[in-house]
Parts: sequence; C-alpha cells; structure tokens
Amino acid sequence: AAALLSASVTSACLAGFGTALSPTVAPLLVVIAFALLWRRTAASEREASSAPAEAAGAPGVADARAQQLGAWKYCGLRPDPSAHAEPPRYISAGDPGLLEPPLKAGEREQLDALGARVRDLAAQGCRVDRPTLVRYLRARGGCVARAEAMVRQWLQLRADLDLDRLEEWNLEAYEKCLAPWWIPCGVLRYGLQGEPVMYERIGASKLKRMIDKLDFADLRTLDLVHCTRLHAALEEDALQRNVPLRGAIVVFDVAGLGWEQCSLSVGRTLSKLVETRDLLMPELVGRILVVNASPAFSKAFNMFSYLLPADTRAKVQVASAAGSKALLAQHIDLSDVPAFLGGALRIAGDAQCRRIIAPGGPVPDAALDEFRRLRAEGRGGARRRVAGREDPRAGVVAEKDAAGEAPWWLQCCSARPPRQSSQGDLVAVQ
Repeated sequence: AAALLSASVTSACLAGFGTALSPTVAPLLVVIAFALLWRRTAASEREASSAPAEAAGAPGVADARAQQLGAWKYCGLRPDPSAHAEPPRYISAGDPGLLEPPLKAGEREQLDALGARVRDLAAQGCRVDRPTLVRYLRARGGCVARAEAMVRQWLQLRADLDLDRLEEWNLEAYEKCLAPWWIPCGVLRYGLQGEPVMYERIGASKLKRMIDKLDFADLRTLDLVHCTRLHAALEEDALQRNVPLRGAIVVFDVAGLGWEQCSLSVGRTLSKLVETRDLLMPELVGRILVVNASPAFSKAFNMFSYLLPADTRAKVQVASAAGSKALLAQHIDLSDVPAFLGGALRIAGDAQCRRIIAPGGPVPDAALDEFRRLRAEGRGGARRRVAGREDPRAGVVAEKDAAGEAPWWLQCCSARPPRQSSQGDLVAVQ
C-alpha cells in the first residue's frame, strides 16, 4: 500500500504545478496509482525495450545550451517570450494591484472578516491583498479561522526560507544550469476562456535520478525557485492583461511514463516538496488534462475515478494518444497548442516548443557536475546564513534559528520528540 501511494504521488505532480491545488490533486493521485499498477503489469517489457532509445534521444549539455532549451519556460505568456532577458519576479510585499476575482455567495463577508484578522500583517507590509486572501479562503473551504492560520503559516514559511530575497540566491545553479531537464514544463498561451496554460512532460521527468544525484536541500531549492517563478508568471500575466488571477489549465503529457518514475524514494521526496507547495501556491489550477495516456492507464482511471470527489472529477479529463488532440481542442485553440501534441504552434520552428516547454529527460552527468561547481562558488540557495549541520536522518540541512531550534518546516517524526512551549503546552511535531 505504501509503494502504491508513493507511486501515485509521483505520477501527477512530478514537476510541481499540479500540487498547487492539493485538495483536487491529492485524491487524483490514488486513482493514477491504480492506473500505473495496471500499466506495469501490462507493458513492462515494452518499457524496458524503449528505455535505451529514450536515453539516446536526450539532449546533451552543449546542444541544450546552444538551442536555449527551457530558457523561456516562465515567459510563454508574454507577447514576445524572447524579448525580455529576465524571468518574471514575484511581488512579495504590499499590494501588487491584482483585480479581485468574482466572488461566490457569502465570500465577500468571509473575505472582509479574514482581512480584519490579518490587519496586523498588512501594517507590516506583508502580502495580504484581497485577491491573495481569496485563494487561501477557498483553500480552506471558506473557514475564516483556518484561512487565517494558513496565511500566517505561509508568511512564516516565506520568512524561514528567505524567499523574499530569492533574487539574491545562487540562480546560476538553481535556476539556469539544469533548466533544459528540470523541471520539464513551461507556460504557453491561453485556453478558450483566457486561462493560462501550462504543459508538463510527466513522462520525461526523471526525479529518481535527481534524488540519486542530489541531496534534498538542493532539490528543495530548485523546487522553490520553480514555484516562485511560476507564480510570478501567472501574476505578471494577470496584471498585464488587467484580468483577475484565475486557475490555469495544466496539461500533463504522460507519454513515456515508466515504472522507474514510481518508487518509494520518489514518493517520500515529493511528499516533502508538496507540503511547501501547498502553502505557497493554493488554488492556482482550474483544469487538468492528461494526454497521451496508454490504454491501460485510461481504462484504470475510468474504473477507479468514482473514488474522486465530484468536483475533482469535473476538473480532470484523460485522453489516449489518439484522443488527445480532440480533448485539447475542447479547451484550447489548436493554433495555440504545440505541434507535438497535435496543434499548429511552433516556437522558432520547433514542433516541441522546447525553448518554452523544457524537454526533460535524464540530466547529463556533465550538467550535474556544472551544477555542483556553481553551487560551491555561489550562495547556497535557500540555506540561510546561520550555522547548520547535516542531518543524516532527514537528508537535509537542519538549520537552527536564534533559539537553537530547527524551523518548523524541517521537523518530522525522525527529527526529535515533541517539546513543550514556554507555556507548558505540548507542541506537535510537524
């Protein structure tokens, strides 16, 4: 059961955008687990025989650099993605000027109450604008108290991770070096209703190799940069078009998805990343389209999708390779769909639009060596400028705050037993 659930976590969220709406995606993972298990028993020999061809077609370091693969992955919503050298920057303080989205019945009163509860945060210049509060309110089902707690957790997390100073991080290592391979995704144009669209090559994600080659602190920092840039791209687009920030269409291309991507180590690592993503990016997914699904995958999904809540089932659609073009055409104009998925769009003549949608594949050893060199030369990403120690039990850098305690987001059951607060109350281990 543990292996099955870890496999499900791997399949739907490998590259990090589907988790932005965890109440929708989390139940979906269990369903996809059954699909993966079905596929494993039906096509293991085919996957093994295709592995060498996949490795042979992976881009090398020199070619990836020369072709700028993945260099514009966060710029595909701009009128000219190549016109600006800098990626979108997240506005971390004050009010960025986003339009308030249409509110549902009762939400205005709830939003007013939530705004009153976080007035102290607004006085400190924190990012508690109403459009942002709406997302956290909806993420907690309209419960004002729970939404307030989530907002405060989010802001504390940003402070603990030093996210407000992300532009000072070692971005040569944590953003640019591995861009062609990790994360294999990109935002590109819009749906029929004006929704931003993100494409993610789930089948080309090789998280298992990343886990084998890098420690969790590096994986976490890579993921934090990705989430920040992605969120910034969506907000930048909403501001430029003067429209409310809305849930994106996420297209998961599962062509090439294999059992090697579904392991216990992958599930454990991703579960740690998901917790952070849930706080940073709630309610940013409107629809999930799974394309190029194998017949076994599609059949298993149809058999077990009844396990999903009704509102989740309405957001997820799965299509085989033969039906993927028709499914995409229901939500996206085919002139805006990349040619490799059946549309007409090419970027710089490339049917795979790889300058925006990073191709993925196994990260070459040469690129990993370059990453380690850049990491050693620059500031260590999310690792703060305080004394730390390597914790072999958790596989992360267990940094200490001024009181000598590790921050709450690094706590787990193996870190230490619960402790008592200054008031004598038992503090739960996170």
